Amino acid sequence: MKRNREKPPLILWRTQRGLEARSRQAADILAAYPFNEAVEVAIRRRRSPGRLAAYWAGLSRLVEATECYPSAEHLHDGIKMDLGYTTPVRSLTGAVTYVPDSVAISAMDEAAFVAFFDKVRKRIIEVYGVDPWSEEARDAA
Repeated sequence: MKRNREKPPLILWRTQRGLEARSRQAADILAAYPFNEAVEVAIRRRRSPGRLAAYWAGLSRLVEATECYPSAEHLHDGIKMDLGYTTPVRSLTGAVTYVPDSVAISAMDEAAFVAFFDKVRKRIIEVYGVDPWSEEARDAA
């Protein structure tokens, strides 16, 4: 079954003059709207690729050092379940189970991911007594 894919986001840049298109496609989309007409816009800060890479590196270091989960992906799902980032799913028989939520860019903007990452870090330190994102952990890897 194919998923309906949304249009790619319209990327704008905030300048002293206001919001400006960052691509030809964005400029074309904006040009379709007349001046002085109200439009609805959802503002989200772009995700940081470096932060996402650091997140996965820390999870990988913890898994390698402790063998707490079979993989960083399994740890990722486990921590989402532990922190309550879940969605209830009802089976055909009516039983309810919970599945981990997505932290994909489409589901969680940069501000939400920063808050999530902070919670993950605190919880891992609380449970395992180590910070896989500390300088010592990075140096040991």
